Amino acid sequence: MKKVITLLYFLAVSTALWAQPRSGEMIVKCNSLEKKDGQVMLDMDITVPRAGIDTRNSYEITPQLTSTDGIRTQDFPSVLVNGHNRQNIFERHEKFGWHDDLRASGQMPRQVVGIEGRTGEEVIRYTAAVPYQTWMDGAALGLSCETGMCAGGSSVGPLALVAPAALASAVAYVPQLSVSMAVPEKEAVKKRNVEARVSIDYHVGRSVIDPVYMRNPEELRKISDLLQDVRNNPDATITEMSIVGYASPEGTYELNERLARDRAAAMAKYIGDNLNVDRRIIKTSSVAEDWDGLVKLVENSDIAEKERILSIIRNVDVFDGRERELMDLAGGEPYRRMKAEMFPLLRHSDYRIDFDVRDYSTSDSKAVFERNPELLSLHELYLLAESYPEGSPEYNRVYEAIDRLYPNNPAAQINVAILEYRRGDYKEAERRLMNYGYVPEAVNALGAVYLAQGELDKAEERFRHAQRMGSPEAEHNLAEVAKVRDGAVVTSGARE
Repeated sequence: MKKVITLLYFLAVSTALWAQPRSGEMIVKCNSLEKKDGQVMLDMDITVPRAGIDTRNSYEITPQLTSTDGIRTQDFPSVLVNGHNRQNIFERHEKFGWHDDLRASGQMPRQVVGIEGRTGEEVIRYTAAVPYQTWMDGAALGLSCETGMCAGGSSVGPLALVAPAALASAVAYVPQLSVSMAVPEKEAVKKRNVEARVSIDYHVGRSVIDPVYMRNPEELRKISDLLQDVRNNPDATITEMSIVGYASPEGTYELNERLARDRAAAMAKYIGDNLNVDRRIIKTSSVAEDWDGLVKLVENSDIAEKERILSIIRNVDVFDGRERELMDLAGGEPYRRMKAEMFPLLRHSDYRIDFDVRDYSTSDSKAVFERNPELLSLHELYLLAESYPEGSPEYNRVYEAIDRLYPNNPAAQINVAILEYRRGDYKEAERRLMNYGYVPEAVNALGAVYLAQGELDKAEERFRHAQRMGSPEAEHNLAEVAKVRDGAVVTSGARE
């Protein structure tokens, strides 16, 4: 048996276009194509001239909607018209259950009609429905006919659609969706910090800081300047200063451990004695050998035997001869280069200043935002943004800062995504919201994004999920989806 597929598509026009059926063709007449209760309802008659049906053939007719841009399609359930011999074969297959798999998979035609006799005609009444999607507005109705032929069967396509049909477009409707920004929690205490790294030069084997030795004047000035910047802010109160001392790997671990500890203590003493910092708020710690720092330096270098160096560092423990293996590698040349160029960079101190910042009113936040937005909490930035007209340059600048300063905060990123939705950048909004499927506001907003793109099923699923999660806005939005399903066209719209 072989198959021939005939496709008939007719676009909607303002005046009726009638196909001219040939003698012996099946004639399909669309009685109605309309939206009702969230469904697209199709009613049509298929007139079958018995003399035109080859008894050895079957004809599977599938109505299909095609969007106005020709991109999306939706099939209605098919109807199977069998000639006399083909109907006998079909009934035998039914008797032995050979169609069960087709029926279970949903591939079985909705109607099966056997044509008996060779005179007159038979009229098949066809009604079916598919779920409405907004892209179906204005969609054209077409037909496909798949002809199954036994040996000797005719391949002439016996189908004509006597009048074109298209789904009428509904009156434009703007869904009044409720998609509110997430209100960030207020910080109980606004804690901030600044960090820096200094590389102090020490006399060999010593831990005492010589402020005029080699690069020390410049490095110590870094600490003084950063500390002064915090002190100059009347809204900041320093709560702690932490110092971590590091040593390079050459020499014994015990020696390096002592050097790192003593140099951190020396830095704390210098800061307390020379920069007027209460020693009680200075905390010190140490790292005997900065292997993590060495890995980064090696990775970013062109040193010979790079991969073998990294393998030794990662796989050989410090106390199992790591440094000795590095010293023996390739005659010791890579180690000598590391000792000369990289080890000095590993003798450093990292320090951090922790401080609390007072709360700001929205009016104060405007000035703070211009000079140092990092001092504002997410809650303060949110209130500042909402004090400006939506879409204004000031409004957009604040949300750009929120995106930059709080890249991992759910409330911040959800709000930026909602802003993208309101701007009409649905793909960017979806990308951001997909990361926060555990937050009701994000799930509700994602439903709005889908609805704006005409994806009613996905929008309804998201709104229902948000409703189960406790979103107070989702119930309203579900009602809006129902209105759209009842015949409205989606255009972008949101309700605060």
